[in-house]
Amino acid sequence: MRVLILGLVSLVTLTVSTFAAEDPLGTLKVGSQVYSNVTVTGHTPTVLYIRHAKGIGSVKLKDLSAELQQKYGYDPEKARAVETLQKEAHADFVKTLASQPKPKAEPEPAAEPEPEPAPAAAALHAKSFLNQKAPELVVEKWLTDTPETEGKYRLVTFWATWSPACRRVIPRLNEIHRKYGEKMVVIGLSVEPEEQVRELVNPKIEYASAIDTRKRMIQAVEVTAIPHSLLIDPQGIVRFEGMPHTITDEVLEKILTSEAK
Repeated sequence: MRVLILGLVSLVTLTVSTFAAEDPLGTLKVGSQVYSNVTVTGHTPTVLYIRHAKGIGSVKLKDLSAELQQKYGYDPEKARAVETLQKEAHADFVKTLASQPKPKAEPEPAAEPEPEPAPAAAALHAKSFLNQKAPELVVEKWLTDTPETEGKYRLVTFWATWSPACRRVIPRLNEIHRKYGEKMVVIGLSVEPEEQVRELVNPKIEYASAIDTRKRMIQAVEVTAIPHSLLIDPQGIVRFEGMPHTITDEVLEKILTSEAK
């Protein structure tokens, strides 16, 4: 565990501090792919995060022109070090979860007929709870104001600051928070220490954020890869599970419309 914490701290030092203010770039060519209306929203020693005409995404700095590599401080040696730390941190994350005892399953009450479920992500790196009672939301500490969840949907996303994939979905979760805030509470739940989560300031998290270093809910869900999301309805039933980037407006509207009938 000590090695894991030291590795994560080193990784955060190498990555989070490199984010900068938004930088309009215009057109960006990466191999055969051409992006238009590009704005750089941040970067790490290995990745450039962009917003473009068709959405948001990321490109590897090593695939860019020498001019852009120089502009964004690409250092091959530093990039290799970051990639190594990311792989080690993820491996330790999976190993730590696997070594913890699984919580005892509680008998579930007979369920009423459910509406047609929204599609989940193709690959599920966790135990499935779709159309079942969600595990209890356990929070060690809220890093934001405690959200009001009574009568609302809860979109709980398990994430970590060291994960590029987790950082990439923050803008989308912000968008969901802004668009569906009256009906839905978006919650980011990390097992990292408080100070580590607070160090991440770009992308800025606009939704509710909490930690649980004892890993109680993430173990109950048996998550083996992050980010992973559960959309829980006001009755506590999971209506969506999977990678948060697959939670489109169409998926959300279908769930909310089905519930309203």
